[in-house]
Amino acid sequence: MFERLIESLGTISTRDDATQARNPETQLAAAILLYAVVPADHVYASAESAALHEGLRHIFRLPDDKCRKLVSRAMAQYSREPTLLAPATLLKHRLSLSFRQLILATARRIALADGELHNNELDVLARISSLLGLNIAESSQNRSA
Repeated sequence: MFERLIESLGTISTRDDATQARNPETQLAAAILLYAVVPADHVYASAESAALHEGLRHIFRLPDDKCRKLVSRAMAQYSREPTLLAPATLLKHRLSLSFRQLILATARRIALADGELHNNELDVLARISSLLGLNIAESSQNRSA
């Protein structure tokens, strides 16, 4: 009986994540968090930009044109208001733990895309992790992801 309950809760969470993955607000919030990693080292590396696009396409199953528009909107929003608190809070309250961990893992891939991990990138990753409500143990488990 408890196994069925646990399975049904997992299904509901998955369904909720799938619904949220199609939500434009959720997509923009994630894109803003992920975009923040790109300029963190003060170098706009094309590899990091490509990793950002690939990560968003993977997470949200977006075609290239929609992904480019999403990145443009995220870039504009982050330029106007370079805070991570609002988008991270939205994601923290809307997404499951595993979906938030996926976003953090994608942020790590973006930071490592140019082959170097800078201190500023580490700071942004730590801030994203904290704002998404991921503790150190959960975050370090996904470093290889």
